[in-house]
Amino acid sequence: MKKLIALVAVAGLAMAACTDEEPVEEPEPEFETSIVDGPQTLDSSGGLTNLQPAVFGDVQTVDEDTISVEFEMLSPECYGYEPVIQESEDDVAVAIQIGLLEGKTEEDCEYDLNNWIAEIDLENPIGDRDLKAAEELEPTEAP
Repeated sequence: MKKLIALVAVAGLAMAACTDEEPVEEPEPEFETSIVDGPQTLDSSGGLTNLQPAVFGDVQTVDEDTISVEFEMLSPECYGYEPVIQESEDDVAVAIQIGLLEGKTEEDCEYDLNNWIAEIDLENPIGDRDLKAAEELEPTEAP
């Protein structure tokens, strides 16, 4: 059995040595990303078009009346966000919608995905209510 394993290993090395192929280089990505030291705080926008649900992560309580939500969005030169908050006696449901700023088209914008933080004021103090993600929202047009 040891001879068989050694024979297979030698054959594998011999086959690898016989190839004249050069290592294949990975293609460069077609988009540009920015690296920042953590997410940056961003103010909400109005007059957005083509609203879509944003991918978001961390939701935290800043104080009794304010929460912060970390989310992904392309460049704020072309895109903005609107928070969607649904408050009840038991919980606060959070969603973020992103869309194009008024007068911008996707062709005007560079692909520059970053994490952002939105600080959102609640109508009522958080108290003992739970923070949770709102049910997935349907894409809408801003009024």
